Amino acid sequence: MDRRKAKRSARSKGFHYERVLARKLWSKGFAVVRGPGSGGGSSEIVQPDLIALKNGHIFAFEIKVRWKRTTIYLEKEKIERLKEFARRAKGRAFIAVKIVDKTDWRFLPVETIENTKKGNYKITPVNMLKGLTIDELNTLTQPVKKLDEYMDID
Repeated sequence: MDRRKAKRSARSKGFHYERVLARKLWSKGFAVVRGPGSGGGSSEIVQPDLIALKNGHIFAFEIKVRWKRTTIYLEKEKIERLKEFARRAKGRAFIAVKIVDKTDWRFLPVETIENTKKGNYKITPVNMLKGLTIDELNTLTQPVKKLDEYMDID
């Protein structure tokens, strides 16, 4: 397979998993939009792979899919742009990681990922497993009750 075909094939698989995650989030009650420039890399406008909204909470996702549990390296600029999008939207930025046929999706808040010596970012296999599950992510969207709602005051 020539290099262009291999790259196109990898992108197609990436798009497939973006759609898989979008459907999974939708089934949990999120409104989900796939970023129009996802995977394009040429726009100056920040475009996360997916944006999910629920109960007033906004989550922006960069999606990474791997076939083996190995360290994932992320470009500093891409992560900084994801953070900027989340800041402007008053939301939270996550890296969504899927190891095909090995683990369920894991969601790592960008503020928890490690820096490399060259100023980029990385997610080690150990840290992948520390990410939130989809159910844990969903709990972040639940309304918080005030203390007096639990008290029986007459």
